[in-house]
Amino acid sequence: MKTIFFKELKFNRKPLILWSAIMLLLGLFGGAEYPVVMSSVDTLETSLAALPKIARVMFGVYDRFPLATPIGYIMCMFLWYTMVAFAHAAIVGASIISKEEGNKTVEFIFTKPFPRSKVISAKIGVAVLNVAVMTLITWIISIFTMVFQVKDTSINGEISLIMIGMFLTQLMFMAFGLMFSAIFQKGTTALRCSILVVILSYVISVFIEYTGIYGLTFLSPSWYFNAPGLVSNGFNLFYFLFAVLIIFLSIGVTYKKYEKRDLYC
Repeated sequence: MKTIFFKELKFNRKPLILWSAIMLLLGLFGGAEYPVVMSSVDTLETSLAALPKIARVMFGVYDRFPLATPIGYIMCMFLWYTMVAFAHAAIVGASIISKEEGNKTVEFIFTKPFPRSKVISAKIGVAVLNVAVMTLITWIISIFTMVFQVKDTSINGEISLIMIGMFLTQLMFMAFGLMFSAIFQKGTTALRCSILVVILSYVISVFIEYTGIYGLTFLSPSWYFNAPGLVSNGFNLFYFLFAVLIIFLSIGVTYKKYEKRDLYC
């Protein structure tokens, strides 16, 4: 299992570096824009007030956390961070198990003297590590680009809280990807379904924020640990347990379905 783990880690190294570079560039851009935003606060707030509410919600601007404040700016940037992080998690989950069939290399790994469950476990371990690295990079970028600029370490705790929430949400999208890759024969179908779940989750969360219909929150994993809710109220125990349940059920389905699947070379 160790051999498979490290081989998978090596195989996924380049994609992880690429995604990390995208996140780094996004963070550096956000950090560089912060002084510009702060220097034209009055003009910016007037322009934002003129926008429809739906536009402000879509771009992560919340009335209760003004963009002119450090935490308000972080929440706006957090929306863009999550778009990258959630897409990455979904793609990793959907591709890490099914890629052998797509590459026609099934016989090189599944004919080894290992139970199929051990191969899957090693791959899931690498997927979780990839997701954790993306979260860590995002957290470090947020600290270096914001805390040092505003010279206020009090927001460090809020950033850390948001990052933990992001990590849990990433794990959910990763688990969905794993499940789809076990259910569907074609890796492309699993990938499309995983990305679709991420998009639908974002659309539903925007709809909830805009309309205030909070009865739909369970339909959007993006909402369970949204930044405004975490900063205002901390973690919601129900959503935390529900997220853990989703992760374990999805991974459980992955093991069960993939154990019985016919693999095509």
